[in-house]
Amino acid sequence: MSTTVLIVEDEAITAMALENKLQRMAYQIVGVVDSGEAAVAAAREHLPNLILMDINLIGDMDGIEAAGQIRRFLQVPIIYLTAYSGNEFLGRAKLTEPFGYLIKPIESKTLHATIEMALFKNEMESELAKREQWLQNLMACMDDSVFALDDQREIRFINNAAQKLIGCDREMMVGKPFEEVLLPAQDKVRRTILEAVETVYQNGAIQRFGELLPFLNHKGQVRMITLSIAPIFDLRRQIHGLVITVQDFTREHALSQRISHLDRHDPLTDLINRKGFSQYLAKAVNRAKQSRCRHILISLDLDQFRVINDTCGHHAGDELLKRFAHLLLSSAEESSVVARIGGDEFALFLPDCDLEHGERMARHLLEIIESFSFEWNEQTYRVSASMGIIRIDAATVDAAQCMALVDEACYLAKAKGRNQIYVLKAGEQEVVEFHGRMQWVQKCNQALAEDRFRLYFQSIVPLADDHDEGEHGELLLRMVDPAGNIIPPNNFIPAAETFGIMPLLDRWVLQKAFHLIEQRLARQTDSRRNSYSINLSGLSLNDFEQLRFIQSLLDQASFDPSVICFEITETAAIANLAHTIAFITSLKERGCRFSLDDFGSGFSSFTYLKAMPVDYLKIDGSFVRYMDTDPADYSIVQAIINAAQALKKKTIAEFVESDAIHRCLKECGADYGQGYFFQKPVPFE
Repeated sequence: MSTTVLIVEDEAITAMALENKLQRMAYQIVGVVDSGEAAVAAAREHLPNLILMDINLIGDMDGIEAAGQIRRFLQVPIIYLTAYSGNEFLGRAKLTEPFGYLIKPIESKTLHATIEMALFKNEMESELAKREQWLQNLMACMDDSVFALDDQREIRFINNAAQKLIGCDREMMVGKPFEEVLLPAQDKVRRTILEAVETVYQNGAIQRFGELLPFLNHKGQVRMITLSIAPIFDLRRQIHGLVITVQDFTREHALSQRISHLDRHDPLTDLINRKGFSQYLAKAVNRAKQSRCRHILISLDLDQFRVINDTCGHHAGDELLKRFAHLLLSSAEESSVVARIGGDEFALFLPDCDLEHGERMARHLLEIIESFSFEWNEQTYRVSASMGIIRIDAATVDAAQCMALVDEACYLAKAKGRNQIYVLKAGEQEVVEFHGRMQWVQKCNQALAEDRFRLYFQSIVPLADDHDEGEHGELLLRMVDPAGNIIPPNNFIPAAETFGIMPLLDRWVLQKAFHLIEQRLARQTDSRRNSYSINLSGLSLNDFEQLRFIQSLLDQASFDPSVICFEITETAAIANLAHTIAFITSLKERGCRFSLDDFGSGFSSFTYLKAMPVDYLKIDGSFVRYMDTDPADYSIVQAIINAAQALKKKTIAEFVESDAIHRCLKECGADYGQGYFFQKPVPFE
């Protein structure tokens, strides 16, 4: 497409000559006019690519004035044509930003070169204008604040984000020294930024601030910022300004602070949580080792929380915890640290404190707690706590040991009858036993890592003569030590339960059991239904992730879920009855069955039995073992069997070790027996 040209010339001969020359050069002439008014009209109508404009025209408007009007609505290159070159014309012509100035008469080569240079210059300026507009739009949309300074340290450009950051309008900042936007009230940050600006002006090195700076703006707001300062060089590599880019991390900083607070604090009571407290405790232990100072750590466990939580509901339980937390905070010494480290477990750290003062503080707290009452739905509940106390000194190993020892001390306080204080001192028998259990935890973890656990099988035998059942038995966990010796569960299970790793062992048992059961059923030649009992710990019963894990195993299994019977102990079941019932119900819906182990060992067995959706009651072995010689045990077993029959539940008697016990159980109407009389445990591989 050829370039269009408008000729504005009042001399007809000159205009005709220009037209002929331009046509020979392949330019397209869109008009030839002789006045300023006509030039403006023709430019508006034809929108030419270039205008050749004579300065002296007929009419009231000369070429310079016409060019000025045209440039207001059309950014087109204009080349002036004149026979005069006086300063008056040149001065006025410059104001219209012409793209060339030709003195008549005009040679063809000069005309062509001037036109091409004007077109090229216009194209470059248009492209530059587009880029500048694009850059300004980009800057306007940027979240980062941008300031451009000249060589006098004055602000020449700011974007929208910078206005918001500073809290001033653009007109109040552009043309002003940059240091004026930095308030004197912020001397340290102000000095840091201005020194960095000066460094860039002096040596051209880019300055970056990685850490957040608290920046005070003109609206009194503190913004958390980072910034970078870079030089602007001219063509001679001289610094003639710089660009400051500021990133506002105020929202992210506030969110980070909130997340950090939530990560280390309990959302219900706003006390430090177990993680935050463990971190604090680790520093305190190190301080005790380095400076040989002594601290006291107290663990508190609410004695009545579970009763109130189960009786009045979770809202009441939460309210009790919040009030108890407030009570501890208001009663503890100012230097103390109070934390919630578990469901109804709290900890109190007394820095730089001896054991005598720690005991006095604990007894003072015990008195305050005894006088505290909790009211809910017009009912008043008395609250007490069990407390364990340990000393932290240079001999303390680490924070983990502290938490474990103080938990043990609190456990021993409960064992004394609750609402008690127990001070755990180094060298006591309880400490020795405690460390022994801790060693078993390490052995369990090592055995898991080295796959040194095994499953054994003990039959559960029907006592009726006309039974027609498949294989029925309980899967039992055993550990193998590095020498290959079998370690019975009583050695390691108590430690695993005390220190909370029992769910890990349960997972190993579940995975292994499902795998072996699948293999066993694949080899089965008859159609009788088998049944395999798998033990679940109390910790697994209260673990939603464990429930999902079991459901996942059931989804992947190729056998009927009814062959699986989960065994749970009576004490674990009643610890959180509502949760236990929900756990059992969700798996029974899949087809699994449940057996209540050690039945009769609890203090309120028959009170909850109607609500417990189990299939079997496993009579506690302490009643079965001597029922052939002890009438009281015989009567208890008979009563349990009668209750189970009334509730349409099957009974399994443990510890059947003789034919005499076997006969007694048949007389009482028990459904199944388990014990050495029938079979000792054998490998299930």
